[in-house]
Amino acid sequence: MPRHWIRVACCLVAAPALAADLPPLTSPESLPAWARTGRFRPARWDGGLIEAEKGRLSGWPNYTEADERGVMAATRAWYNPRTVAFLKTAHINWAWVTWSVGFSHETEAAQRDAVRRYIAECHRQGIRVAAYFSVANMFWADMFERVPASRHWVELLPDGSPRFYKPPHRYMANIANPEWLAYTRERVRAAMEAGADSFWVDNTFQYHGAQNVQRFLNVVYEEAARFGRKIVLMSNYNRRVYTWARYQNGVTTEDGQEPGWYPEDPEPRRLATNAGLLRYHWGISEGWRPVSAEYGGRHRGDRFTDPMAPAKWQLSIAECAAFQAGFEPFFEGLFLRDLHNGVSAALEKLAAIGKYNAFLERHEEHYTDPRPAAPVAVLAGESDSLVPALNGMAARNVQYDVLFGYQEPALAALKRYRAIAAPEPGGFSPRMKETLARYAREGGTVTANLDELAGLAAAVTPVEIEAPATVLYNVVRQERPARLVVHLLNYAQKPVPAIRVRVRGAAGKVRLLSPDFEGVHEAPVKNSAFEVPELRTYTVAVITRP
Repeated sequence: MPRHWIRVACCLVAAPALAADLPPLTSPESLPAWARTGRFRPARWDGGLIEAEKGRLSGWPNYTEADERGVMAATRAWYNPRTVAFLKTAHINWAWVTWSVGFSHETEAAQRDAVRRYIAECHRQGIRVAAYFSVANMFWADMFERVPASRHWVELLPDGSPRFYKPPHRYMANIANPEWLAYTRERVRAAMEAGADSFWVDNTFQYHGAQNVQRFLNVVYEEAARFGRKIVLMSNYNRRVYTWARYQNGVTTEDGQEPGWYPEDPEPRRLATNAGLLRYHWGISEGWRPVSAEYGGRHRGDRFTDPMAPAKWQLSIAECAAFQAGFEPFFEGLFLRDLHNGVSAALEKLAAIGKYNAFLERHEEHYTDPRPAAPVAVLAGESDSLVPALNGMAARNVQYDVLFGYQEPALAALKRYRAIAAPEPGGFSPRMKETLARYAREGGTVTANLDELAGLAAAVTPVEIEAPATVLYNVVRQERPARLVVHLLNYAQKPVPAIRVRVRGAAGKVRLLSPDFEGVHEAPVKNSAFEVPELRTYTVAVITRP
């Protein structure tokens, strides 16, 4: 990669004074208005010189020095004004861009210059930008040469050997090392000076330790807060540490899988849904943190070489929207190359993404300020071991919320639900156990069995549907105006006719909206029931009370 050598002092330069009026990172008041649920349509938008080198040194498919398939060249050239038009076509208004991947400041200088210009262009086009950086990754050969002190920043295993992210090129730093934290401050400060609106932090693994991760995040937020504007700070947490997102004001994961109906697969893999994962993350969000998800898994193939078909991108966007999350399309590898080169198949995928995101943009009011409508809840621990079972419950259309023992929900919060499942109470505090006991004494049902909870939910769910097993739904409430919003998803993506929906309680006017048809359709209501004439991939039913 071309290098622009600029001598950078190891000491920190003066920063603006800390903005004392900014709230803590774990407070809803820390969140900028543009990042509220329903207002953002995100994307992973990785690219640039250092992203290409990161891919080559990591052994990603087609990221080779010879660049036989042109992926490196397209990745290097990604941050130019022409590609901002792709974001506009896709109706993406929050893009994660590559700011730092673990090379020295000197080696990353050219990337920073390009990204600074790109952020300015995005802002001119009304697009917010998150600066991507790794919590600990160091490409050691470059770092040791350009920043000799970094030899002492490497996290060591008990036998004294370095901890690799992936051998042989990627070491992991000790994120508690004061000099690494100082180096991180410099990266954050430079990103803020370039206009970053948020940060997307990668590689926050369990072995770093919760306390060290908290300290690291506080350093990032403290440095960003010196600029006096609200930001979003998200970390890419994988299973076993999902709940660490409570340490910040944004929730994200790349652990989603390509959704769909695969009749050729054995049960229970035929219906692939992320609904349980998304409900889990919405529980972590506590209803105020923005949630986004990347579907890194493919039913067949690899995300770098096998971008999803247009209809699958649309189902993914709809699934996330139905469960209060933003879907992050992934553009690297062959998809990025083909978009950059104007290949029609890639442009068709981009247009498919844009069609569904445009629908969310037009009907933003139906996605903001969602309130719980599920009649039951799962009270979870922090191991994340429940997620597969929660996906299974969601695949059966069980309507449930997820709460967490560490949140210590008050009795009033539990009383919103007819029943609570607590399948892993071992880590609950004595106070949480007593709250559960009081809930039971005052008439609530507590069970350790998720199947029992599912049975209880079926009798009191606010909406019932009559549809094939390939159709899932989620129902949420909105208070202003008072209404139910029912999201219907067709995982088979072959039109399903005449879906009957019955509302428990009185139903007044019903409006049907979908990116699959034009306009707004009114559905006649009789005896609190109505019909969706046809479900292609995604339809929203908005139900007002009489």
